[in-house]
Amino acid sequence: MHQGLLAGSTLVALSATVALSGCTKTIDASKGEAEISKAVRVQAGVPVKEVSCPEDVKVEKGGTFTCTVTAKDGTKGNVQVVQSDGDGNVKFEAPFIHMDEAEGSIVEQINAQVKNAGQVTVDCPDIVVGEPGAPFTCKGLAGGKAFTVKAVQTDGKGKFTFKTAAR
Repeated sequence: MHQGLLAGSTLVALSATVALSGCTKTIDASKGEAEISKAVRVQAGVPVKEVSCPEDVKVEKGGTFTCTVTAKDGTKGNVQVVQSDGDGNVKFEAPFIHMDEAEGSIVEQINAQVKNAGQVTVDCPDIVVGEPGAPFTCKGLAGGKAFTVKAVQTDGKGKFTFKTAAR
């Protein structure tokens, strides 16, 4: 069994503008989607295809709503958004593991433990939500031979253990 150590989950503060809808203030969903997409792409390394937030969310301090991030590979994860005040400012948490770092950690450990492994590559899902005990599976190639990586998160913040098996 191997152990990986990665960067933690992403927690980002976002300041969204308020759009007026009649007499009721609502969160500007399209601006929120753009900000979430940028933060998830930059801080979690996720190639984002789309972010979808609910429309017509009333501005209310402490109010919450959920947006869904879809990565280019089709994997999805939820982002919890909390309104920090009554002016449309929000904070959100996207607890996604930085999978580029996970892949690098797996490759590094395989190279350190397997002599003459040849060229090693690993491809994991773009979005993996950080949850203690949650599994994820990656595909690998070493010296032209395919293998599977079965990983289990140990803390939900980027640490995991993994085993490899021939495919």
